[in-house]
This record gives sequence, structure tokens and C-alpha cells, in this order.
Amino acid sequence: MSMFLCAIAVCALGAEPALQSLIDGGPPPLPKGVRVVWEVEQHAGLTSSELAAMRQRIARKPDHPERQAVEAAERILSKGPDRLRREAWIDGSGRFRLSETRAEGNWEDVVVADGVVWALSADTLNIVDGTREPPPGRNFRPARDEAQRNLGGFVLGGLSMIIGAPKITVQSFVRSGSEWNATALLADNIGEFSFRGGDRDGHLLVTEGRVRRLDPAPSEVGFRILASQPWLDSPLGPVFRLVENYSPSGALRSRSLLIEVEAWSGDPAFFEIPNRSGSHDAVRGDLNILSVADFRDDPEGRFWRRESAGEAFDKGPPPPNDPSRALMTLDRAGYLILIGAGAFVVALWLRRRAA
Repeated sequence: MSMFLCAIAVCALGAEPALQSLIDGGPPPLPKGVRVVWEVEQHAGLTSSELAAMRQRIARKPDHPERQAVEAAERILSKGPDRLRREAWIDGSGRFRLSETRAEGNWEDVVVADGVVWALSADTLNIVDGTREPPPGRNFRPARDEAQRNLGGFVLGGLSMIIGAPKITVQSFVRSGSEWNATALLADNIGEFSFRGGDRDGHLLVTEGRVRRLDPAPSEVGFRILASQPWLDSPLGPVFRLVENYSPSGALRSRSLLIEVEAWSGDPAFFEIPNRSGSHDAVRGDLNILSVADFRDDPEGRFWRRESAGEAFDKGPPPPNDPSRALMTLDRAGYLILIGAGAFVVALWLRRRAA
């Protein structure tokens, strides 16, 4: 947990070298021996004028690539943001469980432990060999990496937008009393970022990050991350309770709120694969599993199904349209909502290098 403890607790003395060292260090690793709870809201991320322009572009074009985004924005604006509650348990050896529950009640759990990755929903259990390439539609392992990025966002605040991007260089650091401003450049000068923050109880807090220039994606200029509500004595060390992402036009894209952090000694039952009959799970309680897919012994998978609880399982071939019936997976759009933009910056870098 040491990197978490020092991530935003940058000594005010020699702040510019400390800021550069923090950037070079990459995302903080997942802590061990903790339970963490946070909530995420996905907002429309569009102004009314932007939405109107998109509606005009998709008019009479049913296959337009922006149609899905327009429909999602309209739903969010009329019914409120999509909400997701996430709860992670990481024991002292690094075994990991992430439980996600959406506002409408749907839930998914992913466990990464002891060379096995398994995923559970209300009626579906998938089990994958964690040492092999996952089968199509069942790439659950990145849940751990995304939780690391999410929690790193609470630790790093506004700086999280560039963590993971290569060769970021601090260009300036200007202090005025307890407040400070800094700028940084992306490698080959293809992007520029600004940061600001303040000192509190001897800690240098990065409260805002903003894209000032991004040559591979000029439309993202103005994107910013705001971090607030510092929690300096959390079990993770200094963190922010609230992290918000704003579009270049200033519309709120997402809001993430850190609810609870506590030390956790670990419970082996949290990582045990539920029995196929689905009687009970240590986190979700009583289960009603109707479909099981196990890829540990056979890369093609072994499948069991039943129509309702109380019936015996039938073993057979994969059911029709199997990937679509499986647990919502990490390679589907919208499954995870990122706090930072580090992955976005890295993707731009790699795309430019491949061109």
C-alpha cells in the first residue's frame, strides 16, 4: 500500500521533481488487505446544442454510428444518470473480488484468484482458466486492472488523466501561496496538459487536470478532471472522495464518489466458486443459477442449463447465441466507467506510433 500512501502526499519542497516522479511512476498498484466501496454516475456528457446537432446528423439514417450515443444521452437526460455501485475486496495475497450493482438491480461479480477467473450474475456462472487466453465474450480478468485505474483516480485526482501515457514531462510549476499551477507535455510535443492544486496539511493535492492541446484528437481539447473532498487520513492514505470528468464543452460525463475504505483481513469464502447448484455465495447470498459455463478443463467449454431452480442441470452444447447470454463482459461498451483518461491518452499514442 506504500505507493498509495505517497501518491498525492507530495512534499511541497521540491514540488516539480516530485510531480515528475509521480507521473513517471504510473498508476498506483491495487492495495492489499482492504475493502473499498465507490459509486459511479454516467452522465450524458453533451450540451443541449451538441445533442441537437447529433440528432440532426442521424435523422433518417438508422445505421448512423452516433445513433446509439444519441439514444443513451436522451435516456439519461430524461431519466437521470446511469448509476453503478462497486465494491472490491483484495486480501493480503492479492486475491481480488469486484461486485457491481446497477441502480435497476442488475449485478455482476468478478473474481480473480489462484489462477482462476470466475464471474457470477443472478442466473449465470462462468469459470475461466486465468492462465490461458479467455474464450470469446468472457474476458473478465481486466476487471482487476480497471479497479486499479478507478482507485488510482481517487488517489491521483486531476493527474489521473495522464497516468499511463509514456514520456510526460513537467514544463512549469508556479506557486502562489498555498496554490500552484503546472503544465506538462506529451512525448514528441503532441499534447499539452495543465494542472492545478493546493497544499493541505503538507500534501500537494492535484485538484484539476485539463487537456490544453492534443494533436491526435483536437476535439478533446478542454476535457478536464476535477477532484475534490480530500480525505487525508483514509486507510489508503490521502485520497479524493469525489472525481468528476467534464467534456470539452463543459458537460459532465461521469462522477465517481468514494464511499468507504476499511482494512480487510480476508475471507477465503469470498473467492470460492459457487457450487453448480447455486445454493449460496458468500457475498450475494442465496442464488438461482440457471446457466453454467466452465472453460478450465476444455478450452471449448462445458455447459449446463436448467429452466428453473429445483430442476436438475442438463449438460450439453453451448446454448444458441451463447456470448450474448453470458455475463456482461469487459469487452462490451459501457460496462466500466473510467475515472481517468490515461487509457485514452495511451490509445492515442499507440495509434500514432502504428500509423
